Amino acid sequence: MDPNPSNPLESFASQPHGVLTFVAGGTVLKGDVNLDGSVTFLDINPFIQLLAASGFQAEADCDCDEALNFLDIQPFIDILAAGP
Repeated sequence: MDPNPSNPLESFASQPHGVLTFVAGGTVLKGDVNLDGSVTFLDINPFIQLLAASGFQAEADCDCDEALNFLDIQPFIDILAAGP
């Protein structure tokens, strides 16, 4: 699906997991919580830290519900398991 610049959250939520997505004028790679350009096991610790701190980062919002919570854990694991 092509990004919808008039509604970036709709575009973000409609993308499959593990792809670059358009969000508020930029792109994010879901699962790339350490922002190194790839989704690897190095993203696990930053994901857990962000989740524990009740923070938010678009890359960590793996279920695309605009919140970072325990519902993001399984989609994050799925992204990791899918690999590059």
